[in-house]
Amino acid sequence: MRLNFWDKLFKTEDNYTYTPFENGIEVLNFWPGQASKDLWLYHFVTARFGDILHKDNSLLLSSLFGEKSHIRKSPSKTKVFFSGENLARFPKYRDYCADFVDVSIGFDYIHRPGYVRFPLWLLFLFEADSTYASIKAKVDGIRQNAGSTIADKQRFCSLICSHDKNGNRKKLFELISTVEKVDSAGKFMNNTDSLKKEFHDNKVDFLRQYKFNICPENTDRHGYVTEKVFEAIQCGCIPIYWGDNNNPEPAILNKEAILFYDKKNPAALLNKVKTLQTNPQAYTDFVMQDRFRPDAADRIYEMFVTLENSISMALSKHR
Repeated sequence: MRLNFWDKLFKTEDNYTYTPFENGIEVLNFWPGQASKDLWLYHFVTARFGDILHKDNSLLLSSLFGEKSHIRKSPSKTKVFFSGENLARFPKYRDYCADFVDVSIGFDYIHRPGYVRFPLWLLFLFEADSTYASIKAKVDGIRQNAGSTIADKQRFCSLICSHDKNGNRKKLFELISTVEKVDSAGKFMNNTDSLKKEFHDNKVDFLRQYKFNICPENTDRHGYVTEKVFEAIQCGCIPIYWGDNNNPEPAILNKEAILFYDKKNPAALLNKVKTLQTNPQAYTDFVMQDRFRPDAADRIYEMFVTLENSISMALSKHR
């Protein structure tokens, strides 16, 4: 019998013990090895609701790397479930625990009470205590840095990943390598130790050297957008992307400033990369495009407000 990869990796015993922190926050089923108090969501709720949280009004923050029954068994008055993963890979969590938690958070576009769309990339790009002013400053800063980073782009193209679930990363690596050498700094197709030895595993500093960054998702699912394309944009790279029907975050990102991989027409991508790599003016013109939609900061702030309001309403119900 073939074991599911995740079941094998995250073996847990079905023994549940209620162990909230002194401020009444309980954490279940997040990534093993990450301290609960380092979680982005932990900082989000403490920054906004720290003055009302206590053991008599406890709040559960839960995810999918453990037993679903533990979430159900928890006596915490308010329950929040979060997944940044594609739940197609986690069948028992496809329902976002919607029938027994107060707030479900994910990347899917779902219209139902208690669900909030708050995709994973937000946790990588913005601090948990972000305000409208800090969000706008971050977006404006990325916009303004586009031109100033051109001189720093001494290398052609990079790839950082640990696996290739659907084979697209290998295809992209081989396709773009026909233009010039692609530096693959992760476990997959590794051909450089620069990320580790020169940049001490600082991905952002490493990427700033490159004109292009291959950054596809591991699955093509509507709404499923991770940090990959945003890290490329943050570092001034031209993203080479595949995922979310090749239309990632249409309310946030300018699609014209991203290169897309079309399995049915890889030559179109290859020709575009060749043109940008051999024509300095074409490259400059492409890089100088605004990577974001004009009202991107407002839309991002709205997502923060929606999440805050949803948790606030849930807490109020149980006071």
